[in-house]
Amino acid sequence: YFLNRWHYHIELEVICIVNGEGTQFIGDHISRFSNGDILLIGSNLPHYWRCGDNYFRDIPELFAEAKAIYFHQGFMGEDFMNLPENINISLVLKKAQQGLLIKGETKEKNKTFSA
Repeated sequence: YFLNRWHYHIELEVICIVNGEGTQFIGDHISRFSNGDILLIGSNLPHYWRCGDNYFRDIPELFAEAKAIYFHQGFMGEDFMNLPENINISLVLKKAQQGLLIKGETKEKNKTFSA
C-alpha cells in the first residue's frame, strides 16, 4: 500500500501508478485508480491515494508502487513560459490546478515513465 495521507504541496506532481488499485482523492473529486494511470496534480491541490483493502493484508505478492516527479511551475523561467510557442504548456499546467488524468495517445507515448 502507499504510505501517504491527505496532503498538498507547492510543487506540481506527475505520478504514475506502476502497480496497485484503489481510490484516489484529488481536490473534491473521488475516483478509482489502477495500474498504468498517469496524473498531473497542480500546485497546492490536496490529494491522497488509498489502496484497496487487500493491499493492507499480509499478501507478499500484492504490492503497490508509484513513481512521481515534482517540479515548480516556473522551473524553466518566466520568459520561457511566456514564449508564444509554449502556450500549450501553460494551458496544461492551468488545467492541472484541478488534476489531470493523462490518457489515450499521450499516455501511450509515455509508457516508459512507468518502466
